Amino acid sequence: LAICRATGDRLGEAWAINQMSWLLCGIGDFRAAENYARDSFAIHREIGNLHGEAKSQEALARALSRAGKRQEAFDSQLRCVQIYRKTDDHFAGGALTLLARFAIDLGQLEDALEYAEESLGSTRQIGFRRGEANALHCVARIHRKRGQLGAAVSRARQSLDIRREIGDRREESESLDNIARSYVEMGDYETALDYTKRALTLVRQIDDLFGQGWALDHLGRIYLAMGDPKRAAEHFQEAIRIRRKIRDRY
Repeated sequence: LAICRATGDRLGEAWAINQMSWLLCGIGDFRAAENYARDSFAIHREIGNLHGEAKSQEALARALSRAGKRQEAFDSQLRCVQIYRKTDDHFAGGALTLLARFAIDLGQLEDALEYAEESLGSTRQIGFRRGEANALHCVARIHRKRGQLGAAVSRARQSLDIRREIGDRREESESLDNIARSYVEMGDYETALDYTKRALTLVRQIDDLFGQGWALDHLGRIYLAMGDPKRAAEHFQEAIRIRRKIRDRY
């Protein structure tokens, strides 16, 4: 960032600032992440880089979502998608999946399914396997929330297979957790426990504190449903400790 500013490289400066936003979001400094994303967007707009504008809006949406500002996150991601559509950018498929996730958070399941299915078709068309896996993961979540549990598990397993194929352990853990949640809805707590423990093992291997917080919280909920409040409390307490450490209020 310092070098880009010293040499007057506005494009490099904008991308460096955008990267700072992602890094700060990862360590829980969401306000700073928001500010960097807005600064990046301003420079990209100034120099007329539409792709950069879209990526900055996506970084802003991520920071807003992690700070618990769900509607603002959705609005920012919608702007990202709208910019990508102006340029027919192949990144639009991935952006649509994130938009679907934010729509799920707002309870807008019909809209979410429309976004996710569009993303799935788009990513398959261009052979973007990671994007396809993300879209399948999102479709599985929507099916689960609509009570279509068999379809949810099927889609989540498809997502899991692709994520294992490409070797992304963080996203693999998300697919395992997604499957586990459907088994919870089915009342099959033992199977849900197995999948969630596997997800926790993966996020611990890669030191993903955000993922650990979610996995521990889910384990606590499963133990509570199984009638074991003591073990549930142990996992909740560990989840709270991690979430306080990374300032995760989501």
